[in-house]
Amino acid sequence: MTFIVVAICLLALGAVLYGSLVPGQYRPRSGLDGHIEHGLAYAVSAATLLPFLPGPMQVLVAGAAMLGLAGALELAQRWIPGRSCRLTHFLASAAGVFVPITAGLLFMLVGS
Repeated sequence: MTFIVVAICLLALGAVLYGSLVPGQYRPRSGLDGHIEHGLAYAVSAATLLPFLPGPMQVLVAGAAMLGLAGALELAQRWIPGRSCRLTHFLASAAGVFVPITAGLLFMLVGS
């Protein structure tokens, strides 16, 4: 079971890295609005981290790290052909991180 969760976590993070750093012509498209794609990608990635985080402080640190990653990857797109760096895309990614991280925190605090 742990192997499967780790594999899903790594695949989700790998997909975010790939989708963020490839030139625009190679970027996979789902057909959804770009903001929704950003939010879903980060929500899935953040949610897959939660089983590995033993307490609220670790959840907060992971959330902050995911926000930092979202900002760094969005900024890096400035120098990638066919890509653009947009604040609204970062905010969509941040919202995607916020939802599962907040749910995880509430579950830990209320469930204990």
